[in-house]
This record gives sequence, structure tokens and C-alpha cells, in this order.
Amino acid sequence: MNGRDLSCVSDKQLVELFEHIAIEMSKCELTVKYNRLASELEHIWDTLHSRGHDATRKLLPLLSHANRRVRYWTAAMCHDDAPTECNQALRELTKERHPGVAMHAELLLMERDPKFREEFSKHSNRRYGC
Repeated sequence: MNGRDLSCVSDKQLVELFEHIAIEMSKCELTVKYNRLASELEHIWDTLHSRGHDATRKLLPLLSHANRRVRYWTAAMCHDDAPTECNQALRELTKERHPGVAMHAELLLMERDPKFREEFSKHSNRRYGC
């Protein structure tokens, strides 16, 4: 799909494709296939992003998707357009019992949410005696 012209694909179809690819990513480990799917997801994001804020915000309902990878990738991609909603979804993902998703959500929050970074620092200082 990378390089495929998505200009004629509707926003709705791109959102559906984004959801499908994120679900496929949840079924595989960090492999060549996973990396290829991530690249496809970025291509979809780039296409929506080129259409403007209204187009990218069409992904936001996926923040409440049943699949944790769909929620993670939506929050990761849409963060600049909807930081409050995405931070909330990422915080919820940090509580998941799936260490990979929880860890990646924490890393994104550490990078993008100063309030989380401060809370995390206080918690880790108490936890580790720093």
C-alpha cells in the first residue's frame, strides 16, 4: 500500500483501513510484517493529515475501540490534534495487563504530557527511594 495513491479514498474508508491495519498489527510480533503494517498506517495518517484537522479528527472515535492496539495507534497519531482525548486514552492503556502496550503508552505520555511526566517522576522517586 505504501506509495499507493489514496487521494480518491474517502475519509471514512481511510478510517476503516486504519482500524483494520491496527488490528492486524495486534496479531503479529515486532517483525518485518509489523513494520510494513506500521508503514501503511503512517501512509494513511499522512493522507488524512494532508486533508486537514477535520479529516484526522475522524479517527478519534477509535480511541474507545475494543482493541488496545487500535486505541494506542490512534492516540499516537492524533495526539497533536487532540492531546486531551489522546492523553486520557494513553493513561488508560498504561493500566492494561499487556506490558508492550502499557510501556509504549507510558513512553508516549512521558514525551508528550508534562503532567504525566511529573506524576511518574514523583511515583518512581517514592518507589525507588530517589
